[in-house]
Amino acid sequence: MTVLALPDLYDKVKAFFEEEEPDLGVAFAFGWKAPQRQDAQGGGRGNRIVFVPGDATGALGMVAAVKYPGRNPRSLATLNELFTVYVWGWDASKEADELAQYTAARLLYDAWYRAMYHVAHGVFQVVSQAWVNPTATRGRGAELQVVCTISAVIPDTPYPQTGGDVTPSITTSIGLPGGDEPGCSM
Repeated sequence: MTVLALPDLYDKVKAFFEEEEPDLGVAFAFGWKAPQRQDAQGGGRGNRIVFVPGDATGALGMVAAVKYPGRNPRSLATLNELFTVYVWGWDASKEADELAQYTAARLLYDAWYRAMYHVAHGVFQVVSQAWVNPTATRGRGAELQVVCTISAVIPDTPYPQTGGDVTPSITTSIGLPGGDEPGCSM
């Protein structure tokens, strides 16, 4: 089974939150369709962390030299794969208080970074981070957009088969010189 670095990271961060921070009630999502505006999700309320492949331009990342040679299977290169994380924090008790919403988002960001550190220290890097349209999120928490990279192996292995069951089918025949088929009488 093929394990890709970004989905594996997402699963590990989500599991870390479920184990270490269960009281935060953070909803997790992965994918390009997932980062809908906070006001469209669950009535616009709640803590949410979304992992999206690539950055705002759709860039995948940069290919670099092999980071850890000697693996089996052999590594051909390292993809410093870009991904974007949206962190929405919301303080339900003070919905109109921008300081409370800022604090909720920053504390959730800190918890997210802690999880990233514990599950991927040394293989991820924060490239940029910014507040996302603070005026649009007023009254619905606050949102941070964090662009990162993760070091992903490009292995020297055949393309993995996915989907349904694959059944090999091999047909063989033996031809004799002169066109005679086995079992034929002359």
